[in-house]
Amino acid sequence: MDDLRELIKKLIELEQNEKNGSAKSQDSLLLDEKIRNFGCNPDAIRDIVNDFPHDANIDNIVENILKIIGKEITFRKPMMISDRGFISKSVSTKETNEGLERKTEKALIVTVSGKVIEESEIGVRCSICNQYDNKDHAFNCNRCGRGLCILHTSFFKNEKGDNVPYCPACYKEVIYNQYMW
Repeated sequence: MDDLRELIKKLIELEQNEKNGSAKSQDSLLLDEKIRNFGCNPDAIRDIVNDFPHDANIDNIVENILKIIGKEITFRKPMMISDRGFISKSVSTKETNEGLERKTEKALIVTVSGKVIEESEIGVRCSICNQYDNKDHAFNCNRCGRGLCILHTSFFKNEKGDNVPYCPACYKEVIYNQYMW
């Protein structure tokens, strides 16, 4: 909540500078984006700020804005994803006696190998099982180039001693060709 508090203070200071004749800056746009990432509407905050007297204390304004927000609860929900997609973030708000209570639900992805990861860590969609795997377990077949998860990757040690990834069909061909000579 302290980060949101600082962002709101900066927003109020920028608003006061703009009222004094300064042009809208690039910082204002970046600040709006950061506030939206917290699930707040910067335009609604500006409307609240405009209701206060121009000489009001910034800390009092911030405290009044945060009282309106009330309490924030964040859940992290593991889920298997499919081609139908998934909701990466869901924000809901309900009114309580203390103010508003905001619930944020963020998705954690369960990969085909069983590892629980963030959305940004997805590395590959396996062309065999159509499931997703993380970046550490993402491979491409050395022969046909298909994306593979760790479960459907077969490794063959080449002449140099490197483990080379292959899909099951290409692996069979490599083994067959190896023993043909």
